[in-house]
Amino acid sequence: MTHVFEGEFVHQNLGRIRKEFRVDQMCEWETRKATVRGLFFCEHGIVIDTCEEFDHLDEQAMQYLNITLREKDTQVIPFCADGTYWVPVEAGEAKDVRAEKWMEYYQCDQERFWKFQRYFYEWTGEIPKRLELSVKPEKTRYEGTSFAVKAGAVDQKVEVMHPVTKEYYELNIKESVDERIEVPDMEGLKFPEHVLKITYEIAPQPKDDFYLQDREEGDTVWTTAHGKRSVSVIGGQSGPTSVFLAGTIEPGDQVAYSSPHFYPVKETIWKPVFYRQELEEKYLSIRLDKSCLKQW
Repeated sequence: MTHVFEGEFVHQNLGRIRKEFRVDQMCEWETRKATVRGLFFCEHGIVIDTCEEFDHLDEQAMQYLNITLREKDTQVIPFCADGTYWVPVEAGEAKDVRAEKWMEYYQCDQERFWKFQRYFYEWTGEIPKRLELSVKPEKTRYEGTSFAVKAGAVDQKVEVMHPVTKEYYELNIKESVDERIEVPDMEGLKFPEHVLKITYEIAPQPKDDFYLQDREEGDTVWTTAHGKRSVSVIGGQSGPTSVFLAGTIEPGDQVAYSSPHFYPVKETIWKPVFYRQELEEKYLSIRLDKSCLKQW
């Protein structure tokens, strides 16, 4: 059998494919449709393929689906996921080889935009007669109006509005201090270690997930082996630094960290971020019998 991403199952330590079922069951929301196309039972796990068709690639197309397997009293979440996109191309233009294999295998319309996802699950049991899936789209990200906080600020009050619900919240920035964080000790590399740490309260507590994120990128990592040269960027627009380090220190108190810099941080522009669950969870019941067993 020649399948898209040939050999990928082996790379995920799932072993050979035992059986493949062509499922073709759809989850449909008002603004989104996703089809579970293929289900593979391997020696050491299960693989699920999904396809989504779009008019264009917008923010919603970038959101992943969270798919949980349910079999009797067992729930299994994926330990890994991968995917790619198909964008229509004009005659003579180069095609994405990886996405093209998906298109050919699942016979998708090349004039449309497509998103393909593959999920990997640990599974050592026998192939059941029926498998239940819960499919839940990721939460949608919404950004509020940014505001500045200087180092040394105490009890600074900031009003934040939810961009969707239009509800107002009061942030009390209780403390804002420059701190030095622990960085990797790697020969030839110098990492920025200064961050602005703020401790804050928010009232009332938002129903949606809420984070504060540094609006600016952090300083780049320098290599010192052959003079100063930038090798990568940490922190910044995608917000890994502030979200990863955020946590609770006292009941009601939250803490957020800016992107890292080489020198003490005097001021940070913070961006309020809300994550809202807009599309409800859907459930699929897949019957695994000879009618959907793919022969190869």
